[in-house]
Amino acid sequence: MVHSLSSSQHSLRRSGAVWLAAFVVSVFLTLPSCDDVDLPPPAVSTATAPLTKDEVESIIAHAVEQAQRLNQKIIVAVSDREGNILGVFRMAGARMDSAGLPFGGGTVQITTVDTTIRKARTAAFLSSNQHAFSTVTACFITRPHFPPGISNTAAGPLLGVGLSSLPGSDIMPNGNALNDAPGGVPIFKGGVLAGGIGVTGAASQFNPTLCTGQSLDETIALGAVAEFAAPSNL
Repeated sequence: MVHSLSSSQHSLRRSGAVWLAAFVVSVFLTLPSCDDVDLPPPAVSTATAPLTKDEVESIIAHAVEQAQRLNQKIIVAVSDREGNILGVFRMAGARMDSAGLPFGGGTVQITTVDTTIRKARTAAFLSSNQHAFSTVTACFITRPHFPPGISNTAAGPLLGVGLSSLPGSDIMPNGNALNDAPGGVPIFKGGVLAGGIGVTGAASQFNPTLCTGQSLDETIALGAVAEFAAPSNL
């Protein structure tokens, strides 16, 4: 049997439907538009981005190209993020000097190749996915005063770190110390720290006391990693 609805029931259902429609419209109108919502930034990968063999060779080739353009003879080294050496190249005619550094009551001989590797490792060690630090940065933060050359100021936050990590020490038993001379620059791949480059042998007017002055080592290093530069927001 089919029961017919009374007029009052029809009116109740009709008014209920109208109320529901009005509620939905009011809720929709109060929702923020896409332009009003602060969406979280896209996730950025923090995974290590290893350099390929071709990329390492390309970085070294660009360094040599920059050096030839500036009529310089250099040694260039590339390391990964952990300081493992991926490649070293010495141009014909580049200096192969050696210097003795005091250590443990004696001296440790540091060659030009050692210095170049130290620069690459320093840039890799000091940098991160949030910071891009070069060996010039190391100069600033390892001096007796910070900023360098300003009397009556506190020491740099990493004063003495270079000496505590000399080759053979407990900090770097099988590697090289940190370096604070220009020519070490971090390498980024896809916005992620991938390693460091070190360049030694080019002309320099750098003042190691004040950490100022031009160095072609740094100019060449920066040019070599132009395609692997730090993100602009660092």
